Amino acid sequence: MKDKMSLPIIIFIFLLFVCSEVMGQTCLRLATVENFPPYAYKNDGVITGIAVDIVYEMARKLDIKIEIKVYPWRRVLESLEEGVVDGGFSLFKKNEREAFCLYTGVIQYEQYNLFVKKGHSFPFSGIKDLYGKRIGIDRGVFVSGEFEKAVKDGKIMLEEVNDMAMLNVKKVCNNRLDAIIGDVSVIPYYSKVSGYSGEIISLGAVHEQQASYFVLSKKSALSNKIELQKQITDVLTKMWEDGSCQNIINRYHNSACK
Repeated sequence: MKDKMSLPIIIFIFLLFVCSEVMGQTCLRLATVENFPPYAYKNDGVITGIAVDIVYEMARKLDIKIEIKVYPWRRVLESLEEGVVDGGFSLFKKNEREAFCLYTGVIQYEQYNLFVKKGHSFPFSGIKDLYGKRIGIDRGVFVSGEFEKAVKDGKIMLEEVNDMAMLNVKKVCNNRLDAIIGDVSVIPYYSKVSGYSGEIISLGAVHEQQASYFVLSKKSALSNKIELQKQITDVLTKMWEDGSCQNIINRYHNSACK
């Protein structure tokens, strides 16, 4: 009887050991926006970009596995807030987001400018110059407190879209918007692939360059979130200090210049 029981017990112990090893390997489910070149975008069906490569390098240094899913920006935020994903990138720091996110290190630095159709320029030096105008942005993008207040007060007519189809570029070029707000690297790319290359110009920055961060969801089922927050922060900080992040940025810049 003892001999007959030994095989099942051995199998059970073996499976327990294997499961423990698998569970011991952290695998982060991450969310980011799909169409935000050169930071995150799909190339031949594969998610790539500066931010994506930085996150993969971070994971390699920490010896953790990651799985990246792409969504419209609003859904990225909702997934983080609800704990559907363990983390995401790249987010500006906002008080309301800190309620459901644990911020770690910087992934990228972004600058948002105001863009108009060529030949349709107007004086622009601040948010007040946008009063009475139709402005397009990607849904969920934060411009500034002053901008949001102007929208709330009805002084700016805002149109938000999930801009994975680059609708804002098409709208401003077809005179359905007076201007659009977007990243200085992304909007020119959108213009080119939408067939409007050279038809959109920048009137200047709507805010200074801002840091965007890798975050963890406070509602994630991960048991080691606080420890992981510190580890990720430390690794990303070192990557900026030792040139790892800049090397990735340079690789994309050099590729684009060829």
